[in-house]
Amino acid sequence: MPSSRTVLITGALTAAALASATALAAGVDPTPTLRSTPQLLILDAHHAKLSFDSGRIARTSSGRIDATIAFAGGARVSGLKVNRDPDLLAPYVAAVSSSRVMRHDERFRVTFRLGDSTPRTRTLAGRSITKPELGGAPQMRIVDEHHATLGFASDELPRTSAGKLDATIVFANGETVSGLKRTGRHGYDATYGAAISSPRVMTDHERFTVTFALGNSKPVLRTVTLYQPGAHT
Repeated sequence: MPSSRTVLITGALTAAALASATALAAGVDPTPTLRSTPQLLILDAHHAKLSFDSGRIARTSSGRIDATIAFAGGARVSGLKVNRDPDLLAPYVAAVSSSRVMRHDERFRVTFRLGDSTPRTRTLAGRSITKPELGGAPQMRIVDEHHATLGFASDELPRTSAGKLDATIVFANGETVSGLKRTGRHGYDATYGAAISSPRVMTDHERFTVTFALGNSKPVLRTVTLYQPGAHT
């Protein structure tokens, strides 16, 4: 007959195995780790949205995501949830509120404890949602002699009170830009596309000077080369 100690050990091992099997069945990671750099988008002086990517996090017995996130400066994190918003990029998002002013480009030390993982501290640069930055090199592709497409990546673009993407794109030669829309993501940047039309003939490898004014950010100039579809991708 097995001893009480053997029964206890066997019971503990069985419980651990069942917990592991349950986690695997649910597709969760018992020790999820952060992927890439979490993003902190400042919405106004006292509120922000935190987003991050990791392995799938288990839930507690009460149904809450098993994670604790703490800001060194005392900002409060609430409403951690799985991302359902197509305008946000990472799988997990949470609301952040602070009694003191949160500023664009300010550094914040944030500790993440995800599931049974060892807590990890990251230093995040707060990015104002009204001051998105252009990322990478914009690309143009020929549709026909008078039409092309423009694609670019940037931080999330804010929207105007009318619900339109808050961006103005101007070509030095007067080409018309229309139909700006979200097209996907590239890393932690959002990607956007627009239609370009010109009264004159546009040619392969022609170069265009384009001004991007995104939200409240300072306008930036880029030289964009027009290519055939599929070239330089």
